[in-house]
Amino acid sequence: MTTIAASNNNNDDVIVSLVADEWLEMADELVNCSSDGGATPSGGRVLLKFEFLFNYICEEFCVFGRKCCKSVLGKKLPWLIQHFSSMLDNLPVQLKCPLCFISQDVSKKNFIFLQKSVKQLKDSLTSYFTEKSDAEACMVATEQHHVGDDIKQLCQHLYKLHYQLLMLFEHFNQVVRSIVATQPKKDDVTGKLVAIHNHLCEKEVVTSQWKHDNDDLQVELRSMTSEESFQLLHDLMTSQQWWKCLQYFHILRKIWTSSSTLYFGDPRDKPSVILTNIYFQCLHEHDALQMYAVIGENDCIMTSKLMKVNREIQHSLHLLDPTSLHDVIN
Repeated sequence: MTTIAASNNNNDDVIVSLVADEWLEMADELVNCSSDGGATPSGGRVLLKFEFLFNYICEEFCVFGRKCCKSVLGKKLPWLIQHFSSMLDNLPVQLKCPLCFISQDVSKKNFIFLQKSVKQLKDSLTSYFTEKSDAEACMVATEQHHVGDDIKQLCQHLYKLHYQLLMLFEHFNQVVRSIVATQPKKDDVTGKLVAIHNHLCEKEVVTSQWKHDNDDLQVELRSMTSEESFQLLHDLMTSQQWWKCLQYFHILRKIWTSSSTLYFGDPRDKPSVILTNIYFQCLHEHDALQMYAVIGENDCIMTSKLMKVNREIQHSLHLLDPTSLHDVIN
């Protein structure tokens, strides 16, 4: 299995590498699975976890990019740094992956397509981390030597990383659109999930700071099976008891943390996403075999424009004479 090594022992890098390794393990399981009618891994889980991973990668890229601008590039290429810094500021809004929920039946229906698409995502992700490793080595060299060639290469690495992020984002959105296109409109339950998800997002920030040490409640919840716990959380969401739902969720997550199957996600997963997925799975069991939901924009028009600008700047950097930077450096 491919693994991602954390660089520089940075805490953000360690978290990203852990999340990436988790996703790669799920991706490998799906890609290497035979479609002979036996049990197949959940394609929906792979897509849902990718959204979470991509957000982490974007955050880490922004931190790395700002560090390069501040500590290495500084005032040496002001026209480029101004554009790159502005791009980093807008990145969280421009590259916001949609949440895609698909039932196991939809996953099976699109199994071959999902295998191919997830393999492409996996390969692109590996390429991104290889480029990131090269960029970090270049940044170290630039800090030490302040040579024009290193300055130019670091700028090229940063824009290549940004371009690879755009490609990952575009490919993921294409996968989501293709799956949705195979399903009848009647299977779309997005309308039932959006309000649920929005309410949970509003409340989860506050409840994450709470202490969840109610002993009596823990005893009660420990006596439940995972299926009973899911149904309880579903009923709380249906009755709009958001605070209580999130309180129960945090306790259940702690109870099931030692389990080999993280029914309630790990501590890095957003409660709003896990709970929305639980609600979706309960809908699937009660209402229909095939259903899907997409929360968020699934549009790559802006991405195409950003890729065009990126290519133009990469071309300008390619033409830049590194010796011309010496005057700027000294």
